[in-house]
Amino acid sequence: MRTESWGRPRRILTPIQVADIALAISRGSNQVIEAKRYGVSRNTVFRALKRAREGEKEPYQSKPCGTNAAYERHRRNGEVACDACLEAHRIQRMNYIERDPTYKEKRRKWNEQRSAISC
Repeated sequence: MRTESWGRPRRILTPIQVADIALAISRGSNQVIEAKRYGVSRNTVFRALKRAREGEKEPYQSKPCGTNAAYERHRRNGEVACDACLEAHRIQRMNYIERDPTYKEKRRKWNEQRSAISC
């Protein structure tokens, strides 16, 4: 049994219960009746049925080296970024600077503030 952030217990339906609910609904019952039968909210029944229909999700595949996402992963893990990731991040930053017409002005103000603090 999981607890939500406010401390109230939240029931989780087992796969057998979800299959039983799906069978009952296919025979004419509705989600509210089945939710009351198992002591859960209608939303819990709805989400459980939706997960059962969609099946298992594929495991998350992290982006390969040579992308900006991989560069961020290196930074997040406290690693030194590889050359391919550094190059991808450099290209991403250059594209950002080219697209932002106010970047040079922002950079000038930031440098002025930095020099005022260091003096």
